[in-house]
This record gives sequence, C-alpha cells and structure tokens, in this order.
Amino acid sequence: MRGLILCVLLVGSLGTASAAPPSGRPKISPPPVVSLVELTAFTTKGRASVRVAHPSGWVGDYEADRRSIRLVGPAGEGEVFIGVAHHGDELGNYLQELKTRHPGSAPSPPETIAVRGVKPEAGERATRFIITGREAGEIVMIERAGVMVLFAAIVTHESWPELKKQLDRCYPSVEIGTLRPAPGP
Repeated sequence: MRGLILCVLLVGSLGTASAAPPSGRPKISPPPVVSLVELTAFTTKGRASVRVAHPSGWVGDYEADRRSIRLVGPAGEGEVFIGVAHHGDELGNYLQELKTRHPGSAPSPPETIAVRGVKPEAGERATRFIITGREAGEIVMIERAGVMVLFAAIVTHESWPELKKQLDRCYPSVEIGTLRPAPGP
C-alpha cells in the first residue's frame, strides 16, 4: 500500500510540473517541421544534386528535369516554389512564371540577408525580396558552389507569419552535392 501511495504522489507531481513552465521562463514551442527534396542543377561543368528543406505538409510536383518543385499549402494558403539555376537567365524564367501566377503581388528591391552557413568570404551570398500586395511572402536566393537556389513563397497574409518561421529553418539547409560530369554525346 505504501508503494502505491508513493507512486501516485510521484505521478501526480510529475503531471503538475509538466503542466506549467517554471515562472520567469517562456514556454518554448517545438521547432517547425521540414521535409527534404533533391533537385538537379545543370552547370557548364556538369550536373549536381541540390538538397533543400521545405515546410512539411506542403506537396507538389517536380519539373520534368527535376530543376524545380512547386508546392501548395495543405489548406490552400498559396505556393512555395524552389528552383535551381546556374545562370541568371534561368532565374528570370522562374520569376516570370511567378509573376504570371501572382499578378497582384510585387517584390521589393533586393536586400542582403544573413543565412546560417552562407559564407560571403567564400563567394556565397543570400538575397531577399519581400513580397507585398494581394499576397505576402518573400523570395530568397542563395548562391553557393556556382549554383543559385531560389525559394519563393507567395501566400495569404494570414498564413505568412507561421510559414516564415518554417522557411527560416529551410534556407540554411541548402546543400550542393558532388558535381558529376555531363553525359557525353
């Protein structure tokens, strides 16, 4: 009987302790959940795999050559587009498609942002364009190892703050794989 009472007291005190955070400490929410995708970058020297994270629960289709993926939100919040390119002209095609799909939204002038793991001293950089208008979001371009990775999130104003937290975890995930020579003729 004494063992049962002691067990009940321990379980009761554990339940009470986990129900409320200690005073003076903010409650910490779990980190946003992300999923990984692998895209293919074609460069003048060959082909490289590019691994990036995207918000979990967002689903979509790869472009035929796996250079990009367009994801839609689980509740129809909007879209997240991720594309890779070797040259700025390729990015221009992606941006034109986004402009066509979202005519009421416009990007701000570019601004440099700090992204964990991006090393400007090694020639890498990260640039952001804030999306305003009918929809909200941002376009972030990360340049690393001769490859440009474009993240474009264009969503409803209501869903943007939560999605922003998830994307901030995705940007540092950009990983450029080993370059493989292009197949010969």
